[in-house]
Amino acid sequence: MISYGAGALIVVALSSGILLVLSGAGAVQLGVDKALGVLLTIFGAYSILYGVSSKDLVYYAVWGGVSTAAGLALLTTPLVNPAVVIGAALIFIAAVGALAALRKQ
Repeated sequence: MISYGAGALIVVALSSGILLVLSGAGAVQLGVDKALGVLLTIFGAYSILYGVSSKDLVYYAVWGGVSTAAGLALLTTPLVNPAVVIGAALIFIAAVGALAALRKQ
């Protein structure tokens, strides 16, 4: 299994490269905030998937959820109040923590 750091570097570099190519070709017009939102969302999804396949699900799921929520807050700012996305992230973190506590019993 590939290490978390190496996989994260690959995911971020690949996503950044694709965004730059699409933006440079004029296919997608992204500002800095939207590009950062896309990268954080993809990185968060990677972290969650890595956590599911590793033995330390809670750690990676929590940080993946936080990264995904931050990315979605940046992406949906014109449509959704960021407080709603952050609130949903807090609920997600609490649910993962409760699940971990129940698993240990």
